[in-house]
Amino acid sequence: MTPVENGEASPASDAALVAEVLEGNAEAFGELVNRYKNLVTSFIAARVAAPEVEDLAQDTFLRAFRTLPSLREPAAFSSWLLGIASHVC
Repeated sequence: MTPVENGEASPASDAALVAEVLEGNAEAFGELVNRYKNLVTSFIAARVAAPEVEDLAQDTFLRAFRTLPSLREPAAFSSWLLGIASHVC
């Protein structure tokens, strides 16, 4: 049974969430943060000392939010986000 068939909403795609953020829906960005915070944190933790990981992850998401209008391929959000993380650390 699919999520729609059993009455549950299916999760929005990254591209759909990016579009919502660009239309002013800040909650959609919160969903992207929740979706990718573990990935970003793990990516950064593999490159820097533990005390800095959380701050660098926050900086990554802040930069992503500020530069989201420059994202050319919204479906590639996760790759773009990790590119930002690599520049942050």
